[in-house]
Amino acid sequence: FFNVTNLYDLWPEWDFMDEQELLDKELEKPAFARHDAAAITIAFGLGRWEDVLRLLDDFSDDIDVKDRAGLQFSALCALGRWRPAIEAAERAGIKYGQFDDESWLSPEYLSCLIKADFDIEALKLLGIHQDDEPPFYDWLRGLALHQAGDAPGAEKCFERYLQAYPGDLLALSDRAELRGEDEDD
Repeated sequence: FFNVTNLYDLWPEWDFMDEQELLDKELEKPAFARHDAAAITIAFGLGRWEDVLRLLDDFSDDIDVKDRAGLQFSALCALGRWRPAIEAAERAGIKYGQFDDESWLSPEYLSCLIKADFDIEALKLLGIHQDDEPPFYDWLRGLALHQAGDAPGAEKCFERYLQAYPGDLLALSDRAELRGEDEDD
């Protein structure tokens, strides 16, 4: 709520233009004349990831290093730039697969590791299945095992995950891919 009311204070014309147009006008201004945090908020909300990265670079001195790196991590993941995203996560303070404020391993970070072909590193962080772990660990473990070439191990992990979340379409799709099933099957 505060962010939205703050945006209305900065741009009274908000009611008369859409967010895309507002952000475009803000990006046309020289960096020193922009409303940095507000522009980043709008770009992030719109999923304009390249603009998020550009704004973060323009305002690098005004944003805490860890906060900036965390936003970069999200933007780089959304853009599919896995290795730079991993580097950003490290600058954001990820340790042993967890950010400071998270009680579980970061699914975004583990997914990023897997997609960057660091499946073994992801498996090391996930470890072996524990009964008290969150179910999504098995989904990620299944993806990593599949990437590493262990189809039977991946299948077992997907089955455990799908017992907890039987309607998860993404996991069902991942399992179908593992099995070599066509979407039309």
